[in-house]
Amino acid sequence: MVARNTSSRPEEPTAVVPEPNPYMLSKWEPETVLLELAARAESLKPYGLADVKVVDAGEHNIQFTIDDVAVRAASFGGICTALDVPTAFLKRVPFALAQEIVESMQADTKVLDREVVFNVNNGAVVGYRPAGKEMPSAPEVFERIFDTLPDVDGVHFFQNDVHVDASIVCKSLDIEPKAGDLVRGGISCFYSEVGIKPFSMRAYSERLICTNGMTHREFEREFGLPEGLAPFLQEIGIATQACYDFAGKSLEGEMRRAAEFEVNGPQAIRRIFDQSRLPPRFMSGVLAAHMVEDDGAMFGVLQSFTRAANNLGHANRQRFQLLAGDELRVVERAHCPNCYASA
Repeated sequence: MVARNTSSRPEEPTAVVPEPNPYMLSKWEPETVLLELAARAESLKPYGLADVKVVDAGEHNIQFTIDDVAVRAASFGGICTALDVPTAFLKRVPFALAQEIVESMQADTKVLDREVVFNVNNGAVVGYRPAGKEMPSAPEVFERIFDTLPDVDGVHFFQNDVHVDASIVCKSLDIEPKAGDLVRGGISCFYSEVGIKPFSMRAYSERLICTNGMTHREFEREFGLPEGLAPFLQEIGIATQACYDFAGKSLEGEMRRAAEFEVNGPQAIRRIFDQSRLPPRFMSGVLAAHMVEDDGAMFGVLQSFTRAANNLGHANRQRFQLLAGDELRVVERAHCPNCYASA
């Protein structure tokens, strides 16, 4: 069994969350993903906070540089956080005082025990972490996942400066909840080189006719900051195999039950929105999707959520995909086809 890593560590890393790039709905080949991740790894470099310089940008503005590369304005607060300096305060003081404050904090023992992860291509400070902390690169992590999974069909791939998300489906995990409607199983995983959250993995499924994705919390693994590269990658390989095995054994039965459970679709959708406290602004999109997906059963209701998710931003897409997976588990407890009430 893969256990969570709860060992003590000197300090939790903190990340500066940038605006995300568009999510890639199209499938990528594993080789293409690894090439993209290799370029990513090449651009992310750790620097000690002693390497940070403050320069006068004119017009009462100050700017940080790292190794003579300008830090973009959106990351100004990230440097301040790593230095334990209030961002708004540092922006207001004269340049000479700002320089004195930064140099003073750079001599602080706590600050010296940190390093920032800097994107040398776009000037973004990704976050900071304990100095010298060994973090596997994203290519190493996903290469282990791809090597473990058989018959990878494709990867839905998303990345920003802070983390990487990938939903991977396998040809050998085909499910047929109802005649002629194929669903393909796989895994969904999250990784951050600065450790803003633990590496996580969940079971995943995708309906082939429309690429609607669903994430299943029944299988979920998390790993803390690694204590060594080899043990960390070994744990990931074990968890990947366990997730693959779970998808092969459990998802088909649950989806067949959903396809057989007759329900008043619009009423079920409204009940799910109410119980899950989803923002009402999303309901019209789900109800519109149900006009296409309506099969008189709960399977169509769940696909309405995942179809609507394809038109949302990355964070809300993940939220809806996970909600659909959670509701799939509710089907076996539901007893009323009119209101989708649970026993």
